Amino acid sequence: MDRVSQVIKEIKKTMKLFNFKKKTIDIKYLKKENNFFSSPHNFFFINGAILKKLKILEIDDKFINSGIKFLIDHQNINGSFDEWYANENSFCASAYSGYYLSNLISEKININFKKDILICLKKLNKYLDNKSNFTNFNQELAKFGFQSKLKKRYDSKYLNLILKKTVEHENFEYGGIDLGYLSVNLMIISDLLTNRFNNKLFNVFKNQLEIYSKITNNFENFPNYIFSRSSRIVMLSGFLYAYKKGLISKLEFENIYQNYIRSLKNYIKKNEKKYLSFFFSGD
Repeated sequence: MDRVSQVIKEIKKTMKLFNFKKKTIDIKYLKKENNFFSSPHNFFFINGAILKKLKILEIDDKFINSGIKFLIDHQNINGSFDEWYANENSFCASAYSGYYLSNLISEKININFKKDILICLKKLNKYLDNKSNFTNFNQELAKFGFQSKLKKRYDSKYLNLILKKTVEHENFEYGGIDLGYLSVNLMIISDLLTNRFNNKLFNVFKNQLEIYSKITNNFENFPNYIFSRSSRIVMLSGFLYAYKKGLISKLEFENIYQNYIRSLKNYIKKNEKKYLSFFFSGD
């Protein structure tokens, strides 16, 4: 079995874990244990829409659309989204909601309420515009990716700040180095570079890749915890981009790929699905 087929097989196994027949997979909300909705739980519907377009997954449109519509209908009045608490105005949930919803627009997914999504994105943009969270770099990159796709260009001032913060090591995720989050950084940057190449952004990508290489001993050892909490979830698309650009060898990519498949299989075995798994929606 070739590598692409193997990845698709594991993705299908993962997606079967979720019930798309309900408008949300937020179990606590469905059981009325929470009186508010945690937005990351519905990012899987966005993933389902993209996978259906790619003919990887077969899901009824009304189920996918109901989940995405449920997400945007639960946007706070100020434009933000909640994650852990009611009226939390989460930077993380808001940035990623914008990033994933903007992917629906840029990928030209067949959805009959795109005007509602665009209204949602404009409100999100206004909310996030003067906020930042560089101490969790993946979240800042999600905001940058969202705004870049919304405006269809890179803001030069913002991009210069992204580049500056990349080389400041105190900006590692949650005060340490987390391989899962680092792979998310690579995922977002490679996505942006694929859509619109930029030399400064490419340098940001190479810097993040170099950090990953050093920590894993040239992509040979992938420990679960290094100085920080671990997401234990690895993204692949950034490394595929690096391989295609000649930044890593075939052997290095193979090592990364094997680690990626292990992370998918381990995720499937878990009874409790951590919220961090929503990162798969962008990979």
